[in-house]
Amino acid sequence: MKKPVEVSSIPLLQLIDGFATAEKPGGAALFAIQLARHLDRTRYKPYICGLWRYDTESEHQWLNQLADEGIEAKILIDRPTNLMHDLLQATRRVIDIIRQNRIAIVHSHFERCDLLALQAKVLTPQHPYIVRTVHGERNWLTRPWLGYLLNLAVYPSLFDAETAVSLAVKRILDNRLGSRLWHRQAHLIYNGISQDYIERVAPLRHSPQGPLRRIAIIGRLHPQKGHGFFLEAASLLYKNNPDLEFWIVGTGELRDELENLTDLLGISSAVQFLGTRTDIANILAQVDVLVSSSVWEGFPTVLMEAMAARVPVVATDVSGSRELVTSGKTGILVPPADPTALASAISWLYSHPQEAKVMAENAWQSVRQYGFDCIAAKMAQLYHSLIVDSSGDEPNF
Repeated sequence: MKKPVEVSSIPLLQLIDGFATAEKPGGAALFAIQLARHLDRTRYKPYICGLWRYDTESEHQWLNQLADEGIEAKILIDRPTNLMHDLLQATRRVIDIIRQNRIAIVHSHFERCDLLALQAKVLTPQHPYIVRTVHGERNWLTRPWLGYLLNLAVYPSLFDAETAVSLAVKRILDNRLGSRLWHRQAHLIYNGISQDYIERVAPLRHSPQGPLRRIAIIGRLHPQKGHGFFLEAASLLYKNNPDLEFWIVGTGELRDELENLTDLLGISSAVQFLGTRTDIANILAQVDVLVSSSVWEGFPTVLMEAMAARVPVVATDVSGSRELVTSGKTGILVPPADPTALASAISWLYSHPQEAKVMAENAWQSVRQYGFDCIAAKMAQLYHSLIVDSSGDEPNF
């Protein structure tokens, strides 16, 4: 049995890929950062480690903000080289952090960090409890065979707990061979949105004074997000509504390809590529519809942000999104990879402004249940279940 560490609060390490939540795939990292910020500090002392340095605006903002809030945040690898070298170097540094701070729980939010957590459990004398949160249905996209082998049997048997940010992800985890053999089930703890964001963004929003005009999509320019389908839908809408504007917020590998597509579709004058933005609340205050055209999702933060800002949403009917949006009540769901259906849904909102306003209000009410205070409390309950000894007594932290 693991002996409790005698400190005033439980030292807890969150592992993420990095702090560049605006410029990189940032949903998982943002979840971990907000979790650390919302945990009860009288019971937990959070630390956060990012695997790689990206040297971006949002990274600098988070490092400064976390320091101001008394949360120790470190970057493990300053200059990325190759994956194996970086993981070995990062492992040594994580082990040092665990030893120096007597970390009791290591919580991973990124597939490479899962490997760091496993090594930390094996190689450090105190053998911290390890937890992993799975933020999407598809992981290890560059090495699917490795992800398959790890998920099949290794993770269910060696991690002390696994959590899923959506019911769809939980079902995938629970159906693995290892999960069935060892009778292990993942914990469903949804992605969340900070209460201060909800309170801050709502007053920024002004009701549209006329017909819907600005339609936005926010997210990295990656095949998962379905930007091509969004642009094809935009071309259908633009034919009958030449006053519409289409905003694309984010950066990524598809930037040139998508710009070329706007030229081919003849809508380049109506489409604005805004690049990376750290002021998403201000963007949402200026748009009339938020579109998520993803072909798969976890539990999308951007939809929650739009719902909190009372922006009507149109999303594809994929796992995660369908758990968040009730079609016809808090937004509209359409089949994925279907530009015609996407355009039709946006057009319906355009021609039914009152109904769109009611949906947005319903969505604002609905999204409040995902406030991070509640999410952090559920995660703290899971941590508590790990560190309480077998007799049911509180350990002497």
